[in-house]
Amino acid sequence: MGIFDALKGRKGPNLSVSSVNIKWKGRMHTRDGFQITENPFTVEIPFQNVDGGTLFQFKSQAPEPLNVSKIEIAQPFVLESVSPGLPFQIKSGEKQVFSIKVRAPDYSYSGPLSITFTTQDQQLVHVEINKVVLHTPDKTVEIEKSAVMFNIPKGQIFKNDVQMYKAFSFGAQIKEARMSDPFKLVSSDPKMPFTVNVENSYIVSFYIQAPDSDYAGSLDVFLK
Repeated sequence: MGIFDALKGRKGPNLSVSSVNIKWKGRMHTRDGFQITENPFTVEIPFQNVDGGTLFQFKSQAPEPLNVSKIEIAQPFVLESVSPGLPFQIKSGEKQVFSIKVRAPDYSYSGPLSITFTTQDQQLVHVEINKVVLHTPDKTVEIEKSAVMFNIPKGQIFKNDVQMYKAFSFGAQIKEARMSDPFKLVSSDPKMPFTVNVENSYIVSFYIQAPDSDYAGSLDVFLK
């Protein structure tokens, strides 16, 4: 067999992905690998915005939108296109599948495919609440063991649960509430107005917007 006959029967490079390593906000997620049968090839990565899925996500916090601003592929692979286009925002509770078109090297390769998802930079603020204080027309009550400390993107919503029996008696009606500066009340559960109509415990969840700068001090809640 001549050299030209040998080259004629020769196949392309042997290409396989041993694993797909997805980096997102400092964490690595791994998916199974696959054999590459065409070049370029497409990888689909699903994203779902649920509780616990965002940076500095607390258990008591409603998820914020995910902002995917950039996708990078490690060598020897080359990113060709991404659908949907970037930047892209995934709202709370929504799911989005990113279809990533990748070109493999022109030589045999067997190893990982590393994909890095980058979020838009979020400016964090440091919040130290040394106590939560309830103010009613009749009295002022400090909530025991209410001190918290956390870092959070500025303007993000966090939740604070309050036992209404600390300041109100059974049958009392709360018509409105406001927070001391620099915090802002966004909503409550139950929504106002509401009546304290459970005898043993009546917990109200206040959803509060974090400040735009670092804060240390009390969180004062004014109720009437």
